Amino acid sequence: MAAIPASTAQGYKGKLGKGLDIPAMWISSQSKHAYEATLFLNWMTEPDGWFATQYLARGFGFLSFADNNRYITDPSQKMLIQLAPQMQAVSPNTVLKCPDLLKSQAMIAVDNFHPNWDWEVVSDYFLNGGDIEKIAKEVDAKQNEIFLKALEDEKASGLNVSAECYAAPDWDMLHDYDYSVYFK
Repeated sequence: MAAIPASTAQGYKGKLGKGLDIPAMWISSQSKHAYEATLFLNWMTEPDGWFATQYLARGFGFLSFADNNRYITDPSQKMLIQLAPQMQAVSPNTVLKCPDLLKSQAMIAVDNFHPNWDWEVVSDYFLNGGDIEKIAKEVDAKQNEIFLKALEDEKASGLNVSAECYAAPDWDMLHDYDYSVYFK
């Protein structure tokens, strides 16, 4: 795993994202079992609860609401935690700019076209060599074609989505993003 590179006067640095998460679960006004759903969500997000401690101890990843350093045991993940203070920056949350992104399937269309394509290309390059730049540009062009076509179809169906919804051109990846631009 490597952080996204960004140019600085001292060379290249990277960052680990620390943005606002897109909610994976929520309780709607039509929920038939809102109380039980609330109990479940509380169980899932208790910082020192069973789910958080087991999730972290078993090496499944990081949780923004829990003490990762306390419960993670995997040495590779421990190394990333040590890097995080120097590399972490608040990244832009595109959903604030375009709420219809929550309904968009454009990125899913790209992933479904050829799942894990980027990993296959990298693995093949490491095993067999070749012109990685040429292959990467071909993959990138095809993925962009699928992505833009899906966005075009979604826009035609009434969703307010575009490639600009995903962009944050004024963010430099080394400094916290200024979220106030979304609230002006």
